[in-house]
Amino acid sequence: MNRPLSRRLCAVVLAGVTAALIGCSVSDETLNATQQRMDELKAKGVPDSALSGVKVYLFEARDCKARDLGGQARKAADSMLMMLRKVEDYYANHVAKLQPVIDSLLAVADQSRSALSGAQIHKLDSLKGVVDSLAKAQRPVEAEKLARALVARMPALLEDQKKADGLAKIIPGTVWECVNKKTSDVFKEVNAVEKKVFTFGKDGKAVYVESEKGRSDKDTKNDYEFVSYGTYDFAGDTIIVRVNRFIAKRQIIDVRWEKDGKESWKRDVGPMYDSAITDGSQDRWISLADLKEDFTRR
Repeated sequence: MNRPLSRRLCAVVLAGVTAALIGCSVSDETLNATQQRMDELKAKGVPDSALSGVKVYLFEARDCKARDLGGQARKAADSMLMMLRKVEDYYANHVAKLQPVIDSLLAVADQSRSALSGAQIHKLDSLKGVVDSLAKAQRPVEAEKLARALVARMPALLEDQKKADGLAKIIPGTVWECVNKKTSDVFKEVNAVEKKVFTFGKDGKAVYVESEKGRSDKDTKNDYEFVSYGTYDFAGDTIIVRVNRFIAKRQIIDVRWEKDGKESWKRDVGPMYDSAITDGSQDRWISLADLKEDFTRR
């Protein structure tokens, strides 16, 4: 008579234990909220390395929950939340001290600003602008990291300025020409002249002319001339020509065709145009070493 009762009692107890185990699991809301909090921290500049432990416990909690291991899921979730709170507390306390550090680093960089000019001061101001933008976007961790990188870069900028000052003494008011004569031992008909000319005015304006005329290879004859106008600046030992106007004065290409042993030439005449350039697509860079090696000063 007691056996059926004992079986019913065991069934009730087993059901209670099962319910308890299920009740010990972690909710999807908790897991999703944890992921959201992690995403917010990452958006503020907290590195992945600081959140790696939280990620591990989050994965473990989800995996255990999927396998109906409620107790283990709950345990992993508790560790996950505890570690996440520590990261958030550290971030909150650390961030409160970052803005004065950022300001101090930028002040250090500004101490050398008066010694810079041209491309060097543009680079300094551009990096400072990024630091300010990150700070205003509530991403002080990244802002502080970049500010430190800027300070570390200042000696290199000052060294570049010395090189730029050297260029400023010899480049303005000069004209440099590169002439390349194209010939071929195989095809005697090849005989073209390619020219590139840089003119650097004392007023900071520059003109760059590219042209070619003649048969450049077995199958092509070129006759073109392009002129770029703009200003120039120095970035270390490199001259930057910032082009704001591009003119195609002439662009003619003759292509050789051969059919049934007969040779003919087909001409392609490109349009002539005068365009304003605003996107930097036609800018030119040339180092002093390359200028001296490939060009002749006229």
